[in-house]
Amino acid sequence: MLPEFLTDPGQLPFTVALALLALFGLLEMLSVLVGHALSHVADSWLPDLHLDHGALGPLEKLLAWLHVGRVPVAVLFTVFLAVFGLSGLLFQEGARALLGHALAWWIAVPAALAPTLAAVHGVGKWGARAFAGRRETDAVSAETLVGRRAVITLGEARRGFPAQAKVRDEWGRSHYVMIEPSADEEAFEQGREVTLVERRGGVFTAV
Repeated sequence: MLPEFLTDPGQLPFTVALALLALFGLLEMLSVLVGHALSHVADSWLPDLHLDHGALGPLEKLLAWLHVGRVPVAVLFTVFLAVFGLSGLLFQEGARALLGHALAWWIAVPAALAPTLAAVHGVGKWGARAFAGRRETDAVSAETLVGRRAVITLGEARRGFPAQAKVRDEWGRSHYVMIEPSADEEAFEQGREVTLVERRGGVFTAV
């Protein structure tokens, strides 16, 4: 009975979303253990969308409304999967109670997308406010870290695969940053002391 319920065509998009949510959580935990936090890497690879300026196309307007680029992408992705999966299953349960059967997926999916996008927008709006002040302070502090010594604290840093490092600013405060070697053939193992030479987006290069 349970497998049929979970694999019902009308419910499949929502069970897949919840399965992806569980998989994403597992991969995030594993990536932290090996020193390449999935959420940090995703944010460092996210391009600067410049969503506040210029003519925006329909997709860019949607991304701006969802606050993509202003809030960590992992947060928005998690909210999307969780709300979409749960609201879809609840919607289908309601349909089953009223009609005696679940609705076709092409009817249920748009119905579930409405509260999902509203939830992502709400969380993004709150998160953008929470991160705005912190981001400005962090940006100023981050620029002053160039030239300072840092120690790899988690994982091994290779070109394109940043690892976490600890660095102290001029006031003695500790900062945890993502770094990668400036040379393609170089690798920094955990415990290695390096010098930060440049900041590119959310990742520092070091020698």
